Parts: sequence; C-alpha cells; structure tokens
Amino acid sequence: MIRIVVVLLVSLTVYSCTESNNNTDDLASIETGLFQKDMLFQDSLRSYFVYVPESVKSLESIPLLFTFHGYGSNAERIMNYSGYNKLADSLGFISVYPQGTLLEGRTHWNVGGWTLESPVDDVAFVDSLINQLLDTYPIEEERIYANGMSNGGYMSFLLACQSDSRIAAVASITGAMTPQTLEACSPQKPVPVLQIHADTDQTVPYAGNPTWTIGIEDILDYWITVNQADNTAEVSALEDIDPNDGSTVKKYVYNAPDTNAPVVHYFVKNGGHDWPGVWGNKDISASEITWEFLSQYSKNDLQN
Repeated sequence: MIRIVVVLLVSLTVYSCTESNNNTDDLASIETGLFQKDMLFQDSLRSYFVYVPESVKSLESIPLLFTFHGYGSNAERIMNYSGYNKLADSLGFISVYPQGTLLEGRTHWNVGGWTLESPVDDVAFVDSLINQLLDTYPIEEERIYANGMSNGGYMSFLLACQSDSRIAAVASITGAMTPQTLEACSPQKPVPVLQIHADTDQTVPYAGNPTWTIGIEDILDYWITVNQADNTAEVSALEDIDPNDGSTVKKYVYNAPDTNAPVVHYFVKNGGHDWPGVWGNKDISASEITWEFLSQYSKNDLQN
C-alpha cells in the first residue's frame, strides 16, 4: 500500500472565480491569474485550480498542462511546490491542478492497484474537464499534457493508455503503472514518456511489487515497444551539482525516429520519493525537465 503523509487542504486562499468565457476569439476578455473552480461531474462537485498567464492574450492558442497530486495530498500543495505557475508565465502555457476525491479518508486517483475499491471514473472526469477548459480558453487541443507526483504519475500513465486519449505526452515523477493499467493499456498512438524515479524510493519501489505496482524497467520496456523506440539508450551522467544531497542522476534516452515518441528516464541513484529540485535530489529540476520534454510534442506529429 502506498504511504504518503496526508496533507489536508487547509489555509486555502480564496481566489475569485469567473464564469466561462466562451468567446475565445476575444482574447482581450480572458481573465488571467489563478482561479479555483468547480465542476459538476457524475453528481459530484469536483474542484481544480487553473493558472492562466498574461501571454494568453497574445497567442492564438496555448498549450495545457495537467498536474496531478499524490495519494493523500492535494491540488494546492502540488501547485505550490512544483512551481509550474512561474514557468507558465515565462514559457506560455495554462496550468491546471485537479483535486482528487476521497477513498477511505484519503485523496486519490483511481488507477487500480491499491485504489481498486474506488468507484470514481477519473479518466472520464479529466475528459469532461478538458471539454470545459476548451470552452473557456484558446487551448491548442493537440498539445495537452499530463504529469504528476506518485499517484498522480500513475494517473498520467492511465491517461496515456486510453485508446481515445487526448493527451499528447506524459511524465511521471515517482509514479508508475498498476497491473490493471498495464493490462488494459491500448494507446491509439505512440505517447512520448518521461519517467523520473529513484532506485531507493521506499514508497513506490523501483523494482515494483506484483500485487499493486509494475517495476520501472518493465514500464520503460512497455513504452519502448509501443513507441517503437530504440532498445539501446543514449546514456549520460549528469553533473553532481549538489554533492550534499547524497544522490546522482543518469539520463537514459530511447529515441524513436519512426514515431517521434521517445522514452526518457532520469534515474536518481540513492534518491527517495522526492520531487527533484524541491526536496531530495537537487541536481535536476523535475518541473523544468518535465515541461521541456512535454512541450516538444503535438499529437499531430506522432506517427503510428
């Protein structure tokens, strides 16, 4: 069972909420900044944060990044530590942080494994949320991305596995795939994949556990096959910028020239269940690496 310290949704700043702006041609009328919004989905009220940079007013279309929190955590917390809002300002994308629902008193995303008892269809929720966002903002529909921490990384992989997925590329930081996700995985197109994971992660074990989580090497092998990527990686040892963090990083790139859907793995030696750059390893920034990777890809460019 995954174990993460529960972080309650407390001291939440009250942000103004706006009505949907369906006239996306009138870019000047789009309100920018941070908003907390609600959406009725399957008789339940679901919430999310959305950060809209000022640059949306000067762009005909803008990419969208979903960031999913970990098990027992919440949307506000991952928004605060990931730093994606600052990146959105400088690099030009809309950043959305959905809130998971409660399962036995803890927030979660229904991905199988330890969440098998969940009745929530989180894939359908994200699909409905995409529709609402498309009605509100001038989002480039071919450049919608997903990433997340731990359970949120599992959720990103689950979205990538859907045959009708609208997600162009995914990244998982300390997450993996459950046996149920892998068994039902049927992507319609190759999906560029980024995996950041430590060999000594005590929460989501690198080697996996047959009862609830697939090993990282098996996940990489799966996507290498799906994406028709090279079996041999280009390997580079990254600079040990902070010797005091007790860990180092190697980057593995499995190129996919025929499909334009590579598989990339940042292997953190002696790292933990961390978001590199924020806590744990300080040689890399998980957020910067993730956006740099994801933003290269459009569903129009991926080849079957």
